Amino acid sequence: RKPQPAVGMPSGLNMAAPVCVATCPTVFTTQVFCPMASEVTTQQVNSGIAQQMITTIVQKQVLVDAYPARVLGARYCMPDMPWNHTMEFAVKSGPEGQMITRFVEACGSLTDVPYLFVGVAIGACVMGFVYLLCLKCFTSFLVWSSIYGSSLILLLLGAGFLLTAQNLTGRQADSPLYKEYEPEQAHLYSLILGGVSAGIGFLILCLACCLRSSIDLACKSVESACECLFHMPTLLLHPVLVALLKICVFLACLG
Repeated sequence: RKPQPAVGMPSGLNMAAPVCVATCPTVFTTQVFCPMASEVTTQQVNSGIAQQMITTIVQKQVLVDAYPARVLGARYCMPDMPWNHTMEFAVKSGPEGQMITRFVEACGSLTDVPYLFVGVAIGACVMGFVYLLCLKCFTSFLVWSSIYGSSLILLLLGAGFLLTAQNLTGRQADSPLYKEYEPEQAHLYSLILGGVSAGIGFLILCLACCLRSSIDLACKSVESACECLFHMPTLLLHPVLVALLKICVFLACLG
């Protein structure tokens, strides 16, 4: 993208009266209708023994040069000028930048995509049935692969932290901990995280070996439960009916 000319915000903007646009402008040559500051005039009219004060407020909308902007929070057009981040910083550090505000706005934006919401609900039902089918056919494989996989990941993560703490990889400077904290603190945190991760991974591995017979029995119980579910279609249809009811309630609320 070509750099924009080194200019600031266009003059004449009424920052107290924001406007809605279909898309955020990308160049300075774009023009948008914006309300100007109100002009107030007062006229005194004599009518016999009474006096009347007539106040007239006029607010004009004129074409004003816009400024390059980018979408922020799916709601605002923030200045897209590397040399001027004042307005963006003001919004992010104010009430609109708080986590609870962004969460509420994100929930409210669901009303703009009802079909996506319905598609996600249908996809969740389909994935649920696929998961049940996998449990019925590959129970032992799923359980043991999850146990050994999580143990292996934790052991590798712990080894990575410990190797980074001793700089045996030669990439210690690239570690997020060493970029965020002082070297002494980063070294301590790396040792702690490495030790804890490796310890938990080794503990999971030991428990899996010691409780192998109990885990096999639990896998057989899950297989039997899945077979019961597939032999009773009404139980399989229950989540679908609940999802359809929730979708209907959601669409009714939107209407």
